[in-house]
Amino acid sequence: SGPTTVGGRILRVRYGDPADCDGNGQADTCELAHGAIDLDNNGVLDVCDPLQASTNQVSIATVGQVDFILRAGAEEAGQNYQLLGSMTGTAPGTQFGNVLLPLNSQNDPWFLLTQVVFDPVILQNTLGSLDAEGEATATLIVPALPALLGLQLSHAYLVTDNQTLQPRFASNAVPLWFVQ
Repeated sequence: SGPTTVGGRILRVRYGDPADCDGNGQADTCELAHGAIDLDNNGVLDVCDPLQASTNQVSIATVGQVDFILRAGAEEAGQNYQLLGSMTGTAPGTQFGNVLLPLNSQNDPWFLLTQVVFDPVILQNTLGSLDAEGEATATLIVPALPALLGLQLSHAYLVTDNQTLQPRFASNAVPLWFVQ
């Protein structure tokens, strides 16, 4: 029985349906099945993740650049953010108050370096305040270092209240591999 017969069923996908996070009228599962970008393989379109990276691979042969888009949402507008990194993985993560940041921090030199923003040329805009839409951009400049070949880093950001400094939100983690 078709949709025009009595008792037939009609399937409708509307703009803004929960299964259409980017509001383009196409179901996210269909977009992912047809090659939409999901660099972190979390089953969510990258354009809908709170953290999106321009790439998940950087060559060790040349200076590279990774641009990050931070989208915490309008409810986080004006709050503080910090993009952090880990070289020891994403699980179990690090607890900040009631917020779980999906980055390991214990005995992790990259976490420490990103936490103290050791070099503002390499870590650009990784610490600041979210704009009126609860968004920001940050950049990681990666020097050409052959010793990094095969290393995987992960990055995520933490939002803290600009008055109390208490953690409010943590993004998804995005991977970054160093390749030839």
